[in-house]
Amino acid sequence: MHTIKDCDIAVTVSDDGDEITLRDIARSVRWRLDPATPLATASPTASVPFACEPSRSGAVAFETGEVERRGDRALLVTRDGPNGRAVFRYELTPEGLRVTLLAARSTVTAAALPGAFRPQRSKAPCVALPKNQGIWHRGTGGPFRFNMRREGHGGFSMPFFAVVGERDALVTIIEAEADAGIWFEKTADGRIVASALADPSLGRIAYDRSALVSFTDPDLTSICGAYRRYIENGKGLTTWEEKIAKRPNVERLFGALMCFVGYCQDEKLDYAASFRQLKAMGFDRAYVYPLAIGNLVEGFQMGGLPPIDQRRHLPLIEELGYISAAWMWTEDIPRSDEDCLLTAGGDPDFGWQIDEVKWFRACPVRQVGISNAIQDSRMKGFTGHHFDVTASRAALECHHPDHPIDRREDEAWRRKVLGSARRRGLVVSSEGFWGTSAADYDIGSVKIALPLHEHWYTVPMTSLVYHDSLIHDWWEVDNYNNPHHRAQFGRGENYFPLGGGYARLQAAQDALAGWPPNVMPFGAQYAFIEGEMAKGTELYRYSLDSPEVQEALELALPVARLHRRIGKTACVAHETLAPGGALQVTTFADGTRVAANFSEEPAAVDDVGIVAAESWRASLR
Repeated sequence: MHTIKDCDIAVTVSDDGDEITLRDIARSVRWRLDPATPLATASPTASVPFACEPSRSGAVAFETGEVERRGDRALLVTRDGPNGRAVFRYELTPEGLRVTLLAARSTVTAAALPGAFRPQRSKAPCVALPKNQGIWHRGTGGPFRFNMRREGHGGFSMPFFAVVGERDALVTIIEAEADAGIWFEKTADGRIVASALADPSLGRIAYDRSALVSFTDPDLTSICGAYRRYIENGKGLTTWEEKIAKRPNVERLFGALMCFVGYCQDEKLDYAASFRQLKAMGFDRAYVYPLAIGNLVEGFQMGGLPPIDQRRHLPLIEELGYISAAWMWTEDIPRSDEDCLLTAGGDPDFGWQIDEVKWFRACPVRQVGISNAIQDSRMKGFTGHHFDVTASRAALECHHPDHPIDRREDEAWRRKVLGSARRRGLVVSSEGFWGTSAADYDIGSVKIALPLHEHWYTVPMTSLVYHDSLIHDWWEVDNYNNPHHRAQFGRGENYFPLGGGYARLQAAQDALAGWPPNVMPFGAQYAFIEGEMAKGTELYRYSLDSPEVQEALELALPVARLHRRIGKTACVAHETLAPGGALQVTTFADGTRVAANFSEEPAAVDDVGIVAAESWRASLR
């Protein structure tokens, strides 16, 4: 056996590297590597062969190994198996235990990093998972498997997770998120499996991959605090005050209604009168989007109507004190062998289709120039820009012969796309919450609407880490009043119910986390028929006279006023006061406490008072 230790953690590895134990010295708890999870694959055929389904992708366990001691604080663990060799360095650092898969010495193309650890002598552990705003999974229920990358509406929003035992929690931070996944599974025999995964870059482990492991107390505040400290000690955290100093219009976000007005031009609607009426209803600030669509081409339709174009009302929007945002749509373009992202076969990568128009994915190398050109022409005069899917689309590889890029380069170019608006002094939003790009934009999106499930509940993980740096909004069509997109692209699955139209529950979640409200008060929008792209689109409209809009705005106004008060402060603590997450409390740096009651009965909270069913209440300091 080989052991290294410091004052926080002890690592013991068997001579063949097969058995690994971590000991939390402060809390006297041992964690053992699940023997079924040291897996690897040698298959280079799929772009993401391992993170999707580890046990069904040709991943197999290692069979032999050896261990070398490297000084007092490091061990070199070599594992061999049918899919090749993996060499891991276990090194104790001031930040925690860093486990690194050494690219130059490894022949596998993907591997668990380092695998799933479980506390000994403990019940089935819980898992804090940064899916959307965050979930706390209680480890109950039957077998399941869902594995995530930083992508779309179902990936991870921040590259870390925690397995939570009775006395401590093991936090794993992924240090190279572009080519990584989080594997989360409950097996048929009842084991909870949670591990970071190292995926191939252009078909191989092209560079070192590392994960940082540390112990904390078994509560959400401590878990998220560990990741926040990691950010602060690394790249640093860009605060709202720093953003406002460089871009004064950012100040107008605090207390603003996230005001979505639809993709489509509604010729029946008096937009100017509606904006003035919204102001008269008490909404002194709003982030209004989209007021025009910025793409390479014009003349297409969306749901049978032309794209919205309300640029003539930009002076009015400014007069009202609102932020005006165009819809920067540079990720999807018409087919072009020069500007499109090319697959390994050399073909433009098809993205999606609306009505008869097909859209292909733009190469991020080309997107910066495309974005600048659009902003300097048709999309001038705005105070903000929203970038469609830029922050939500998975990192991709482009095989263009003139500018091939890997996923790390893809993400760097996407940051430059967001930066093209930031450098113009604009407020910047994008679809998708991309935590590690918080310095590049101001508003990210997509949250789980229903807070309670039989086996998990939502928790404000993104708020505990990024509240004083980045806003977490709803997907633009998941408004308080809008249920039309619950089933889009499978988003209505029972396990993670996305989609809007749950006004009371969404408002309570926003207040708990300190985020602004989101309503579609008026405008025209399309939805795919029965949520399926192939079946075409159908149009719907809202106006300020709609009963559901009136209810949503009534719920949104106090949430907006709360956000104006606490929007720039850090969220410093979280408590779960009822089993199953039905009653939760957050505390902000200014002393404000917010209680959210997701149950159907009133509840009492010390220092806050009686909180009505499906509601929230704040104690202001």
